[in-house]
Amino acid sequence: NPLADKYRADIDGVVDKDNPSLLLSMAVLQFNFQHQMDVHDVISNDLMAIFKWLKKLHGKSSGANFDVVHSDLLIFIRQLDIEFQDDPFEVCLRDNFELLEDEHVESLKRFECLQNKIGELKKTHPMLTTSTIEELFSNLKKKNADIYVQRARKLRQSVKKRTRLLSFNLSSMEFFIFSDRSMTGYETAVDFIQEIDPDSPSSHDLEFVTAYHKWVRFECKSASTFLRDYPQTLTDAKHILFWGKVALAEEAPADRAIRTQIINQGRPYYEDFTIERSLLSFKSYHDLAWDMDFASFARGTCWEPTISHFSIAMSYVTGKAKDPSPPLAWWDKLRLLTHGRLLVSVKTLKLQLHTTLDPYNT
Repeated sequence: NPLADKYRADIDGVVDKDNPSLLLSMAVLQFNFQHQMDVHDVISNDLMAIFKWLKKLHGKSSGANFDVVHSDLLIFIRQLDIEFQDDPFEVCLRDNFELLEDEHVESLKRFECLQNKIGELKKTHPMLTTSTIEELFSNLKKKNADIYVQRARKLRQSVKKRTRLLSFNLSSMEFFIFSDRSMTGYETAVDFIQEIDPDSPSSHDLEFVTAYHKWVRFECKSASTFLRDYPQTLTDAKHILFWGKVALAEEAPADRAIRTQIINQGRPYYEDFTIERSLLSFKSYHDLAWDMDFASFARGTCWEPTISHFSIAMSYVTGKAKDPSPPLAWWDKLRLLTHGRLLVSVKTLKLQLHTTLDPYNT
């Protein structure tokens, strides 16, 4: 691929001037995480368990070949959308509150209109009794209640419900993963990990069962993060580019860090199959540079409830640890799984602090 060959020249110490490539191109790619859907359980306990079961069933070696040079992966996506869906009950509460506010304003207009008509009737009918006036106001209250019920039913039937809790949108995305002989070999990966993370225990004293050492390049025209239907973006960036080396490694588990999982092969015709799973997770070690033409970040107390809801939603993606360690928030899990250096350069940086309690007030 000519584009891949152009960027391969930027790799420090590159040995292979060209390499076979796998190209993936999409116009639109969307990920929707439904409310309280245990994504971690589906991926970790179902998908990965089946993958390991098939490898063991067909006699595939569980160890990694550290000397193999994989094909380059080139991904082009015109529009990428990642959405975490909101609690349907919270959505209904918001819709009902907006309807209640609007109906309150409309009821005040009807009340004022009725008062003006009663004032005109008193001029032409001086003997208008108080009981008649009270009956008119009583009928107005019943009419207001009927109108509110009708509008609520119509709202549920005709209006498309908002589903977004948080969405992350990318446009014109290019993501390249390059392999080269200069990044193969067990010792090469371990030396890279030790170089960029010298404060951690020596990597040479650890044993890794899997280690992928690659050079990556990511570029997109814009990236934005939205909360619910708020007009202000949480984050917004233009012309993003980052590149550098990344290593994904899985440490060999000790005996106390191994758990067993039972695979149902189809009872009662087949016996259950038992596989061994590690309690340890993949960790990423990176040495990246990141350039942006424009970056904007917003923060405010009016968004705290939504941010808290998002933290709860992320716990279904990161999952609960199988070991008896104290539970951690998703941000703390991320800190434990990512190590390395990140150099960021931004031409224009904008920070917005909201002082209002209304998230719709920009």
